[in-house]
Amino acid sequence: RTKRGRSQSPPDYRADLGTLYAKQGKFEEARSELELAVLLDSRHKEARKQLALLAEHQGNSDLAYAMMRETTFLFPEDGDLLFQLGRMEYNRGNVKGSIELFERALRSSELNSNARYALAIALEKEGKHEEALYHFEKVLLLNPDNNEVRKKIETLRN
Repeated sequence: RTKRGRSQSPPDYRADLGTLYAKQGKFEEARSELELAVLLDSRHKEARKQLALLAEHQGNSDLAYAMMRETTFLFPEDGDLLFQLGRMEYNRGNVKGSIELFERALRSSELNSNARYALAIALEKEGKHEEALYHFEKVLLLNPDNNEVRKKIETLRN
């Protein structure tokens, strides 16, 4: 039962179980449960996202990228999916594409410090230091104890 006293739907249960297996390092069990969740509900966002992340973790970046693109196409306003796809674009060397996705993720939620930090990194790589500094400073407001961000700000100011 969920916190509200209702039973979880079978795809939700399978997705949660798959995510738990993945966290425990039981990747085959995780994949089986997540695939079952998607079979039960082809638009199950969390199961689709976790399958893509699992593929990435197992070294299949092309499959992970394709799965994340497809899931983001189904849920184009989901900030976490946009962030994950942006991260994958960045890792594939598409910095400009990643910037666009991180910006879209921030339109979904301005408090998404992961997307904001990743955006700042991508902007810095593109040589847009003033914009990067702006976003690093916003990240620091959200995470005041982050010394890595402090160092980035200090480097960009000098």
